[in-house]
Amino acid sequence: MTQDLEPLKTEALTWQEKAAALTVTNQGEYETGALWLQQIRDLRNKLNAAFDPIISSAHKTHKAALGQKKEAEYPLEKAEKQINRALCAYEPEEKVEGLIRRQTWHAEVLDPMLLVKHVAKHPELVNLLEPKMAALNSLARAQQDGLDIPGVRAVSKTGIALTS
Repeated sequence: MTQDLEPLKTEALTWQEKAAALTVTNQGEYETGALWLQQIRDLRNKLNAAFDPIISSAHKTHKAALGQKKEAEYPLEKAEKQINRALCAYEPEEKVEGLIRRQTWHAEVLDPMLLVKHVAKHPELVNLLEPKMAALNSLARAQQDGLDIPGVRAVSKTGIALTS
């Protein structure tokens, strides 16, 4: 299989140099760039046809192995949690080698608006708020130049896409 891929890989290596040399200052060069994009897409399709079955098979094997591992570890995880609960409920008289008692902490947001108001009063804590970029990007695509959220702007980027 690897030997069959060598010509495709060799061809793929030529494209970066060709692309770097392309300048588009007239219609002919523009059409050359469009043709090259089509040729690159065709080569990518060939690479996908060659690699996708290998990747799919490896993925299925990986998923199956993870499932078997999870199944094998499940009783151990349950046992660990049960033993931990029992040990935490008891105050030992002496230390046991290899064990330490530790207390861990985590935060829980009870009222997001109260948190936002607090951060507004204390800007140095702005890192406590993480914008949901997927939602903001969705709004930007829908509203484009009409996006009107203080502190946020819609940014457009022009690209080229092949139609078929």
